[in-house]
Amino acid sequence: MTRICLHRAAIAGLAALAIAAAVATPGFAQGDALLGAWTFVSERSKFTPGPVPYKDLTLKFSATERGLRNDAEGVDADGRPISATYVIVPDGKYHPVTGVPEFDSSSYTRVGDKNTVYVRQKHGTTVVVGSRALTGGGKTLIFRQKSVDNLGIETGRALLVFNKQEPG
Repeated sequence: MTRICLHRAAIAGLAALAIAAAVATPGFAQGDALLGAWTFVSERSKFTPGPVPYKDLTLKFSATERGLRNDAEGVDADGRPISATYVIVPDGKYHPVTGVPEFDSSSYTRVGDKNTVYVRQKHGTTVVVGSRALTGGGKTLIFRQKSVDNLGIETGRALLVFNKQEPG
């Protein structure tokens, strides 16, 4: 199976999961619900192979003319600071990402009100495919993703859980 076929198969599989979740949990628009700050919950997150790569991570989403701005700030497992900013445009096209060594562009496709499928690339090669879903009445944000090598072979899986910070 070629890399392109594997890439398409992975996206189709993630889209099917996201559609099933969207149909099962109707609700508000994801863009509005994502606004605000989200705190990483390491004890509910899983990484294979491990360990958890973050000591602390906060995502902050704000509205822009093009989409959602995502500011990620935190500390990795080795104590190095994490700082990344990019705009999430749910148009299925690749847009640049800065501040993340593992990838330099991402594409996002919204699937229902609470779900988005994404693909991340490094130098034009897919390195991550995943989905993002709002659960728990909009209070929990869950990322499910898999890392792949340049042949499209899975090299790892991650479940990242974030809780919405209350204003104040």
